[in-house]
Amino acid sequence: MKRAAFVWSVTYLTIIIGLFFAVSKWFDARSFVPETPEPAPLNHFSYDKPETKFSLSRYQRLLNGELFFEKEPELVTVIPFQSQLKILGIISGKNSRAIVGLNGDPTNTTWIVKPGDQVAGEQIVAIGSNYIKVKNSSGEGKVEYVK
Repeated sequence: MKRAAFVWSVTYLTIIIGLFFAVSKWFDARSFVPETPEPAPLNHFSYDKPETKFSLSRYQRLLNGELFFEKEPELVTVIPFQSQLKILGIISGKNSRAIVGLNGDPTNTTWIVKPGDQVAGEQIVAIGSNYIKVKNSSGEGKVEYVK
């Protein structure tokens, strides 16, 4: 008998707790007031044409009308590198130097130069084992040492 009384008391207690929970939720639902949401930011639409994200160089000939209409190709003239300097000797080492002269100079004037020096309007860029790099008005190139 004690066991049956215990089972019924647990059952009543569970029902009472359930009813209390249901009534409290019902009162919460009756008094619920929703919070006012924050308004979304306005859209700022731009009527400007967007910049292209991809390179159109692939289609440049088509945009110029070259593929549908004959267009004369532009001739590009490449001026080969020319230098007035000739190498008379190279001094190798930690600080390389070169002995240079001018082609066709009757006085045979020579200069000992290092990278960064200028001779007759030509700048010495670098000195290698058997050449010097020279930069002048026709571009940048190598002058070979011929023994």
